[in-house]
Amino acid sequence: MKTLVIADLHLRNAFDQRLFDFLKNLISDAQQVIINGDLIEGDLAYWQDIFSGKWSKLWELFSKKKSIYILGNHDSDIEIDELKKLNIFSEIGTSYNFIHQDMKVHVEHGHRFTNESPLRSLPRSLLKPVAYVNRIKDSILDQIWPYKGKNKIDYKQLKNAEIETNPEADIFILSHTHQPYADEDEKIYNTGSIRFGFASWITIEDGKVKIHKAKY
Repeated sequence: MKTLVIADLHLRNAFDQRLFDFLKNLISDAQQVIINGDLIEGDLAYWQDIFSGKWSKLWELFSKKKSIYILGNHDSDIEIDELKKLNIFSEIGTSYNFIHQDMKVHVEHGHRFTNESPLRSLPRSLLKPVAYVNRIKDSILDQIWPYKGKNKIDYKQLKNAEIETNPEADIFILSHTHQPYADEDEKIYNTGSIRFGFASWITIEDGKVKIHKAKY
């Protein structure tokens, strides 16, 4: 079985046909799809609007696969019980564990390993203009330094914490930083993100974890 892990799309209400076509190709080739957090830009859009709007074509693709939705820091407003009623995802939660061949895989967004910006505690009315400015800034920086990332994770500290909380896991997959990462020795990986024309993602197939990069 081929598993696709994607994250940090930060979708807004505006539909992006180019992004949809790219995702359609990725999803069509997998049997299991894991969305590892921040599917929605929660500071700029309400999840109800995203799931009832033009992006519904994407939800149809997810619903045809075994799709797992792991909540990230931008998904905090999602009402899980209401989302479950849409019958898009097989599971919704803060982490996901599964076995691929003999490998025990643990997947979570990873924001608990970074310091959250104090701006995130602002009321939504004040946070929204800040989020707009950050999005414009990120779109410019991503064109100059694609795959560079924005948040930093101490992977050594993370490994110790993960061993403590998930002692049976062989492989750890995170996201959140927007920067693809692979430590083959420690078996820690990061999907990176898919936005602003640059994409990185992970596939797990035939006992191998692989990071991919592409422009779309």
